[in-house]
Amino acid sequence: MNIREIAKLAGVSVATVSKVINKKDQNISEDTRRRVLKIVKEYNYTPYAGVTKQREGKSFLVAIALDASQDHEYLGSLLIEDFRREGYSTLVCRSGSAQEEFRNLTAMLGYSPDGLVWDRREDSLDGCLDMIRARDIPFHLMDTHSPPAPNNSCIDFWQVGYTAARQLIQLRHTQLFCLARRRGYSEGCFFQGFQMACLDSGIAANESMVCVLEEQDGEVPGRLLLGSTGAVCFSEDMAAYLYELSQLKNRRVPKYLSVVGVQGNDRDGFLQPRLTSVLLPYRELSAHICRRLTADMDGFRAIEAAFVTKPSIISGQSVDVPFDFQKKKVVVVGSINMDTLISLERFPQMGETTLVQSVAVSPGGKGLNQAVGISRLGLEAYLIGKIGKDYDGADAFNYLKDNHVSTEGVSHTSKASTGRAYIHIQGDGEGGIAIYRGANDTLTVHDISQNIFVFQMASFCLLQTEVNIDAVEYAARLAYNEHVKILLKPSAIDSVPDSLLQKVFIFMPNENEIGRLCPGGETYEEKAGHFLGKGAKNVIITLGSRGCYWSDGVRSKYFKAASFSTVDTTGAADAFAAALVACLIRGEDMETAILYANFAAGFSTVKLGACAGLIDLPTLEFHINSGHTDQEASDNASVYSYTDSIQIKGGQNQ
Repeated sequence: MNIREIAKLAGVSVATVSKVINKKDQNISEDTRRRVLKIVKEYNYTPYAGVTKQREGKSFLVAIALDASQDHEYLGSLLIEDFRREGYSTLVCRSGSAQEEFRNLTAMLGYSPDGLVWDRREDSLDGCLDMIRARDIPFHLMDTHSPPAPNNSCIDFWQVGYTAARQLIQLRHTQLFCLARRRGYSEGCFFQGFQMACLDSGIAANESMVCVLEEQDGEVPGRLLLGSTGAVCFSEDMAAYLYELSQLKNRRVPKYLSVVGVQGNDRDGFLQPRLTSVLLPYRELSAHICRRLTADMDGFRAIEAAFVTKPSIISGQSVDVPFDFQKKKVVVVGSINMDTLISLERFPQMGETTLVQSVAVSPGGKGLNQAVGISRLGLEAYLIGKIGKDYDGADAFNYLKDNHVSTEGVSHTSKASTGRAYIHIQGDGEGGIAIYRGANDTLTVHDISQNIFVFQMASFCLLQTEVNIDAVEYAARLAYNEHVKILLKPSAIDSVPDSLLQKVFIFMPNENEIGRLCPGGETYEEKAGHFLGKGAKNVIITLGSRGCYWSDGVRSKYFKAASFSTVDTTGAADAFAAALVACLIRGEDMETAILYANFAAGFSTVKLGACAGLIDLPTLEFHINSGHTDQEASDNASVYSYTDSIQIKGGQNQ
């Protein structure tokens, strides 16, 4: 491609092309100049190629000088891409000192670039600016050590700090601090924005809320780490440091400390839980600089405006409401057993001997099952129960910890062995249970009273009657006084005190239990009405493979069971209770929550063992987000085929 071919494609004379390339185009129209430059860039035309002595003209080269002390590698890559789209090649240097910056600028200007992007260092030598101006080429500053201006495009870190602090303040955090490694100009603006956000919300803001590691010998003062509920970090590296420090000090993120960081790009970071961050608008900044400098280099009127773009938030999992306001905790008061599962074709008749197909031993008990079910659904489960000082107790305790259940409320006794349940499972999945209460029977009011604090932070309390009824009533009274909703599962009991029913939000017997507790009613509607009249707010009667019936005294409805191939129905009611509570806590209405609880109950029956089939949060959310009804679940078995290749047929919910 030569100059005559460029002229022919542009529909102008060779002289016009020459004037545009050599910047002698004052009398040439802007449209003509744009047309010529577009073709020159498209064909990568290099004027005077092959001539030994370089004449004055366009090189279609942009020099980019980056400050190595700033985390601007991603921004540099964006600039390279943006200028490439405009037809310019780029020459990039990173400077780790003021002297190196001067040498790099000298070398890059020797290549006669058409323009320069200068990410000026804080300690930049005075001669740098004079040298650039002497070359008489368009240049644009990207100086993070000075305020934004028409010729200085940079991030407004005051706005970044303000946005980060607001993210925590909106979640009701008032005890905050701000963390950075050093105190530079950008960090200072960041601190000021942070403090202004606090002042705007009525939070006293002062220098004591700012932690600069270089000034603290690399340590975060204990008063900040232990006395704060939220922290704003100037970088992702600072957030990673705070994560590690918080773990060492048992200030888990975000349970006890919410953390907001700053990121230069929107790619997923390396921190777990995933960091909530303010996203620096580097893409917008790069595009702005490219437009400004390209306009100057191509001879068009420059846009005389400072770069102003508000930062956005990348949602993560590192923030939550302060611990005192958290209502995601679920208290479970109930039995802890070691289950012995006996599989046989059918139950033996009196005096009959039958062969057992298999025997398995696993942790169980309604308290343990429900707590594990709650934990798997992403909520914090706090179990209050009793185990013996024996091998079974140790095994159950370790199982709870492995499943992330808070075990501070689980106590040991030497007066009885750990509870036992002997579960007989027929070939059709139906089961019968014989329970030895053991240590469960020693759970007392005193044991509950040692855990009063947890009721103050809970949103739900799950109770069963496989433990001492006095302990159940005391736990119900604590929960009721703290406005904590109560779900009561009546098992192994012949009557429920009226004083207990008056406090219950959900009363959840199965068809056998309600028949025993209310022998007078002939229909489920009548039986449910009996307990609603005693004070229960909702009654849910689980009906096995026929689903369940719900009434709140005003509304009532029958729900079909979710259809699954049944292996063991033992833990279906516990799976139902856990999913029901989890859905209610996340804001679902009662009818919707029951639909998903039905699904979780059916799902639990496809494996042997009460805990083995408890659904996890990703699987339940997949079902919820897919918008399937129970009938659709049975019609779309392939949707769930990734979970142990379940074949959907018929199901249970006891």
